[in-house]
Amino acid sequence: HAARPSAWTAIARELGRTPGACRDRYRTLFGDPTPGAAPAAPSRTGPWEPDEEARLLAFAGSSATGDVAFGAAARAVGTRSRLQCSRKWGELRPSSAPRHLDTAAERLALCEALVARGVTDESDVTWTELGWDVPGTATTVALSGWRRLRRRYPELDFRAAVARCVADLRDEVRAAG
Repeated sequence: HAARPSAWTAIARELGRTPGACRDRYRTLFGDPTPGAAPAAPSRTGPWEPDEEARLLAFAGSSATGDVAFGAAARAVGTRSRLQCSRKWGELRPSSAPRHLDTAAERLALCEALVARGVTDESDVTWTELGWDVPGTATTVALSGWRRLRRRYPELDFRAAVARCVADLRDEVRAAG
């Protein structure tokens, strides 16, 4: 990473891994790869203490959209990694938070956000910074929603698949009226 900061595609080619896997492993071991970001603090293992859960809930509750950036959550909790916070939030989040993109309009909003960002490859999408805003929906819902949409067009490259999804979803939204 030091030789190629944030060049996850190139790093992945060298290691025989996916870009997302390389970025995630780096974040797990060393924290946010953004230049100038604080290094990851050592994290506790074992059962969560009530005060750790309270700090996670307080941090997640401060989000206007219900979306949680787990790197920031880990820094707020102070004793757990972003992956531990993500898993714990999966257990603690209110059951009212949607777990799927249920409507064509929600799926269209996601695809239009990808187009607006000008992203050319899925590995370059920073899902927590996408700016996609369906209140109460977690980033993992957006990512899993995209992956379900992506399966419709496995033969297309990323940009073409996004464009095709936008066109198809606009038709679905119009038909639903």
